[in-house]
Amino acid sequence: PDRGDYRVLQCTLKVVAQMAGVSKRTIYTHFSGKEHLFRAALDRLKFDMNAKLKWSDAADIQGELVAYGRQVRAYVLSDKVLKAFRLVERSMPEMPDLGVVAEQHTTQLLEALAAYFNKGMKAGVFIDTDPRFLAEHFFSMVIGQSRSRALRGLPPEPHRDDAYLNQEIEVFVRGISAA
Repeated sequence: PDRGDYRVLQCTLKVVAQMAGVSKRTIYTHFSGKEHLFRAALDRLKFDMNAKLKWSDAADIQGELVAYGRQVRAYVLSDKVLKAFRLVERSMPEMPDLGVVAEQHTTQLLEALAAYFNKGMKAGVFIDTDPRFLAEHFFSMVIGQSRSRALRGLPPEPHRDDAYLNQEIEVFVRGISAA
């Protein structure tokens, strides 16, 4: 684990202000406390799913989902997101609301993808099932094992490359296709 993460948890707003080159009063003008500051930092890391995936009847669905899967995987496995996740996990006893914020981000991501699958169902492209179920399985498939390894500090598995992602999503799309 990054020892700097532990220092962040123990850091006071006075130290944050000094590091930022501003007064403590300036920090309190924008944030009510350390938890509020952490929440704002988490919000800045939020992945904007809506900007990445839009339903189009003419779209290459598999190609679009592969591109989106690459973006999601790169985002979730980025150093800054992994560090933030570890920090939230360690902060839970001191600041339990951070877990709620992190879960809200995950929920928003899943709901946006579920909306995409729902549009595909209405267009008759995908089987009629729970779109949230599809979104959860898509994310588990795209990031599950890779994220677990990354959080443990293990290197990525060499076979989990773009070709592997293409194959995963091809099987997924075949499984949910209405035709």
